Amino acid sequence: MELYYSFSVLIVLASFFSYLNLRYLKLPSTIGIMIIAMISSIVLVLTGSLFPKTFDHFSTLLQDVDFTEVLMGAMLNFLLFAGAIHINLVDLREQRAPVIIFSTVSVVISTFAVGALVFYIDFTCPL
Repeated sequence: MELYYSFSVLIVLASFFSYLNLRYLKLPSTIGIMIIAMISSIVLVLTGSLFPKTFDHFSTLLQDVDFTEVLMGAMLNFLLFAGAIHINLVDLREQRAPVIIFSTVSVVISTFAVGALVFYIDFTCPL
């Protein structure tokens, strides 16, 4: 149940940060919440010596989490959905040609760049 309480605290903090951003900073929500979270993290790290038990508890909690599994297995689909839900299809349809051209050109450039690097590394650095 400890993880449940940790997620509950994070959701309440995100809501509070969102309110602070909406009320005072008036920045886009993702930027404002990130700035407030970074400031809060810096304050917690600087004042961590005042509350050593709490700081140690959160440190051990974070060390026990496999962030790769959490991010790729649990959060990625929600992050992609949240990003996709804010796309205006009318604007995307108007910008169809540049999107297709830039995405295709970037894939081709990336393919040749990675291929050239692998080719160069393979022939210049024999094992």
